[in-house]
Amino acid sequence: MEPSKIALSEADWQQAAVPDLILTKNRVISGVYDLFGRLAGTYQAAFAPVAARFPGVDAWTPKISRGEKYRDMPWVMLDFPRCFAAAQGHFAIRTFFWWGHYFSIQLQLSGGYAQQLLPLLNRLQAKGWYVGCTDDPWDMELPHAGWRWPVESGLPDGGTWVAKAAKKIPIREWVQVETFMEEAYRELATMLAAGDDKL
Repeated sequence: MEPSKIALSEADWQQAAVPDLILTKNRVISGVYDLFGRLAGTYQAAFAPVAARFPGVDAWTPKISRGEKYRDMPWVMLDFPRCFAAAQGHFAIRTFFWWGHYFSIQLQLSGGYAQQLLPLLNRLQAKGWYVGCTDDPWDMELPHAGWRWPVESGLPDGGTWVAKAAKKIPIREWVQVETFMEEAYRELATMLAAGDDKL
């Protein structure tokens, strides 16, 4: 039998021999799932007036999913609404936990929705939200040097451009995360539900 050719350091192997890191990770991910489950109910109630203004947005139900390798780090995501296949474009609000980084909330718009809601994006930017457009809806880094803004007349021609407005809170402030997300979501929902004259 040939010896293993796995190239890991002594420190790596020492970590692999201790279950605490994985057990902690599992508890954290479970806690984030619980948090996002509570937020989903708050989001559904806050989104009702928005759904009345945008009947083409089929919000479905909130969806919580997870993965292990967003830039090599575990993540948990809550999408509501999650309209990604509408003829008029994408309309989604994504709450994201990124291990080692932060929690974030992100409004994602494309197509007709992005064009219609440019005034809203400008107002969000004035309120301290990160705002820009990207051809990669999975850009979760905040601030993001690759986002383009301002876009006075809409999204650039060609490609699959997505307009975004986002906020983040550090993981170390986890005690305030639920309130932060509820307030940010309500701010988005209130502005989205307002008529164009109030944007």
